[in-house]
Amino acid sequence: MKKNQNKKAQIFSIDGFISICFCVIMIIFVMSLWNLYSLRLNENIRAEEVELLSFQITDILAKFEGSPPYWQNDPENTSTLGLNDGTGKLDEKKVNAFLQMNYTSVKRLLNIERFEYYMEVRDDNGNLLNSSGMNATTAEHKVSIVRLSLIGNSTRQLRFTLWD
Repeated sequence: MKKNQNKKAQIFSIDGFISICFCVIMIIFVMSLWNLYSLRLNENIRAEEVELLSFQITDILAKFEGSPPYWQNDPENTSTLGLNDGTGKLDEKKVNAFLQMNYTSVKRLLNIERFEYYMEVRDDNGNLLNSSGMNATTAEHKVSIVRLSLIGNSTRQLRFTLWD
C-alpha cells in the first residue's frame, strides 16, 4: 500500500512541474507580445503627432496674419507667426521675414522645440525660390505638407517639413 502512495506523489510532482513550466512559458509569450505591440503603438503615436502638428502649423501660417498684424516690420517682437495678409493671400513681406528669421526663434514661436523643420517656397513649376530651416537628410518620422497659395498674383508652393 505504501508503494502506491509514493508513485502518486511522484506523478503529482511531475504534473506540478509541467504546469509551472507551462505557466512560465505563457507569461514570457504574453510579455513579449505586450512589448511588441506597445512599441508599435508608441511609433504610431509619434508619427501621428508629427503629422498632426505639420497640418496645424501650415494652417496657422496660411490662415492667420500673426500677432501683431504687421510683425514682419519687427520680427524680434512677434508673439504669433502668420503669413496671411488678411485677404486670404500670403503676404510676400511676411513670407520673406519668416524665411529670414532665426531658426530657434521660429521653433519657439511655433512651439516645436523638440522637432526640426524645413520650409521651401517654390514657384508653380516647382523651382525652388527660397528656403529656411534644416534639411532633413535622415529622419524616422518625417512629414511634408505642400500648400498652394497666392502671393500677390503668383501661385506658390509652400512645402513645410517636420520631423523628430
